[in-house]
Amino acid sequence: MIVIIILAIVFLLMLTAPFFIAYIYVTKKDTTPLNIRQGKVKDPRYFGKSFAAKVEENLEKSEKETIHLSKNEYFVDGDKRIIEAEEVNRIIICRHEDFIAQEEVKTFNKEIYGACNVAFLNKDVSVRAAYAKKMMVLGAGVLVERWVDAEETLAIYDNCVLGMSASAGRRMSLGKGCSFRRLYAPEILAGRYPGTGEEEVKRSVPPISKDDTPPEIVRNIKVIDKEYTNDKNEANITLFAVDDVTVLENIIVKGDITTEQSVRICDNAVVCGNIFAEHDIRIGTGAIVLGNIFTQGNVYIESGAMIGRPGSIVSVIAREEITIEKDVILHGFVSCEKIGRILNSTQVWDGVQYSYLPLPQVRTSLVLEDWESYEKLGEHGVRNDDFLTTASIMLPLKEISDSTFYGCKALATVTLPPEIEKIGNYAFTECESLAALTALSGLALREIGTSAFENCRLLPEVSFPASLERLGNAAFAGCEGLKKVTFAQGCALTEIGNHCFKDCKNVTEILLPEGVMQIGMSAFAGCDSLQKLRVPRTCETQPGIAELKDSGIEITFSE
Repeated sequence: MIVIIILAIVFLLMLTAPFFIAYIYVTKKDTTPLNIRQGKVKDPRYFGKSFAAKVEENLEKSEKETIHLSKNEYFVDGDKRIIEAEEVNRIIICRHEDFIAQEEVKTFNKEIYGACNVAFLNKDVSVRAAYAKKMMVLGAGVLVERWVDAEETLAIYDNCVLGMSASAGRRMSLGKGCSFRRLYAPEILAGRYPGTGEEEVKRSVPPISKDDTPPEIVRNIKVIDKEYTNDKNEANITLFAVDDVTVLENIIVKGDITTEQSVRICDNAVVCGNIFAEHDIRIGTGAIVLGNIFTQGNVYIESGAMIGRPGSIVSVIAREEITIEKDVILHGFVSCEKIGRILNSTQVWDGVQYSYLPLPQVRTSLVLEDWESYEKLGEHGVRNDDFLTTASIMLPLKEISDSTFYGCKALATVTLPPEIEKIGNYAFTECESLAALTALSGLALREIGTSAFENCRLLPEVSFPASLERLGNAAFAGCEGLKKVTFAQGCALTEIGNHCFKDCKNVTEILLPEGVMQIGMSAFAGCDSLQKLRVPRTCETQPGIAELKDSGIEITFSE
């Protein structure tokens, strides 16, 4: 009997021990939040950027035409030497002049670095890899073994084989008959040449009404037709299906499409969301998809279609093949596991002179003074616009939508209307030049969302109105230049999210309103200059205050 009791006790201990250990672990007082690198993304221009960085880092230390990259490599100074051999077995580095491949050279077995422009103008040249600090041209029939990358624009002519990756920082054009595995540029012009004027032809997204009502989730519809639309041909739905899906001509689908079979987007239709399919996806003539495209099958894009929109970065990814007709515009990343092709067009291009692709025209100022201009922004606003410096909203908007100005690194001045009640999640995240912002105290503001102003490093001060009720997680995290934070008398604020003012290194004093009830963990962590913090007595044990106990900050409590 005693043995049975002992065995039962041992069994119970073995059963409960993992839970007891887990409880001790999660309740440890010294537990710190996991540091998540939210800004870490895989750069589609990794090959070119990493090669260029290695060259630029080690070039000044090079001796006798050798440079250390992953190992010591011999290189040719392209500014000084004319290359006449058919085959080149050294890296070529041009520091001051454009690199124009000599007619005699047929094969470049090593990488090429150009601090200016790079051009391969002879037919059937084989290139291992090439980088241009400015623009690059690949003439007809160039064979790329690995990758090519240009900081500004990349012009690719007929029948080029583009190796593992072709990328550009601003813009790319591709002629007929090209094959590829991966492409990346903020604007990709398929079936077009520079110098013909056609590179400035733009596709416009038809007006799409903004609706606070999220798309209705529907299932197993085979055809999206007028039965599901309003009087503007808009279907405010997100579709999950098990069969083939077809979107008829001129229909606008405001949500996503996901199916276990194939998707057909007919001519001039618009899909505002993403498309996911297990089999083939076909995008019709003049159709527009503003979101990402993913499939386990093939993707076929007909002439005149557009994927993404100016200022957005989307992905077209296929497990099988991607086929693109002429006059297609894509914005972002294109990748397939087998082969991608730009189809031959019926247009005759013979005799066209090779030229660099001009940089696209950019907008530096945004003024929203009527509802039409606001509607044109679309769901994704102007996120990741590298050139926008000022934005002025003159409309009586109540909300700045999620991610509207996300990643606009040059944005320095923003004017908001007094009617604004909510600034959405990530609305101004990474706007690292933002230094002039309409005083928040003059707005009807009730809520500032998650990471709304995270890493706005030049923002000097914020003053919150009496109407404010909530500050989201990391709302002002990383605002290193923030020196002054004030709240209007009688402010309605009740909640301060996790990491809200984390790493605001220069703020010296914060006096919280008396109605605050929640202060999340690490709300004031990293505020190195913070000397005085006043909080309500009821928040003494809140995570964001308890962790400051031995920080040296003078904490006072209001009753």
